[in-house]
Amino acid sequence: MRGAVEAVNVVTEGVDAAWALHVCCGNRYARPWWEGHYDFPFPAVLDARVDQLVLEFARKGDDDLPAIEKSGWDRAIGLGVIDVESAEVETPDLVATRIRRALDLVPADRLVINPDCGLRHLTGPVARAKLAAMAQGAALVRAEL
Repeated sequence: MRGAVEAVNVVTEGVDAAWALHVCCGNRYARPWWEGHYDFPFPAVLDARVDQLVLEFARKGDDDLPAIEKSGWDRAIGLGVIDVESAEVETPDLVATRIRRALDLVPADRLVINPDCGLRHLTGPVARAKLAAMAQGAALVRAEL
């Protein structure tokens, strides 16, 4: 992981932009290829010059959320709430539930809501429906805060 962080830092050096680092579980042919846990990037990723760590939680579940909290990560977390491996469209209530669980460990001002990964393996109508559910679920939680 140390080498990957060094490469990220070379790319981000001197570029005035907000940077997000996505740790992907794999999405080749709409199939995950990695089933590990999110404790592996730590502590090396703490040295990455990025503003946000983007992780997949919709498909994997939120069991790894405590690893983020105990790691000392003090920047934004991109919370994957949409499973891009499935054509089943999440309900806004399910998305809101996923967000609420994360809020137990990550402050709202550091939480960014996003799909697990890219949507390219889904049809256009399914991808748009999933993004609409994501926006509606985030709006539900935002109204509660």
